[in-house]
Amino acid sequence: MLMDWHLIDCLRNDLPLDQDVYDAASWSSIVPLSQWTVLNRPNSIEIPDFTTGSWESNPHNMDIELTNGGGTTKITPVAPTAPDPEDELAQQWKRDHKEDADTKAK
Repeated sequence: MLMDWHLIDCLRNDLPLDQDVYDAASWSSIVPLSQWTVLNRPNSIEIPDFTTGSWESNPHNMDIELTNGGGTTKITPVAPTAPDPEDELAQQWKRDHKEDADTKAK
């Protein structure tokens, strides 16, 4: 849960992510490797090094102390955009909810 919160905090505050494609590949390999281990008892298999050793020299950018963020009060505001007049889904929603708006206005 902490990692989910950290990911959301980074996305909200325009901070660099501490995950990369190699982390995603490693995390995605857990299930197939676990299946292989269960099917080939008692043998286990190591998680492959998808970086071919580069993980040792790559900079570590995880901000454990949360000096660059960590507070959801520091959300970067998003400029509002005008709805696209050609948006068919928005037009359908307006048609479907026109009745509700008319009822509330009375």
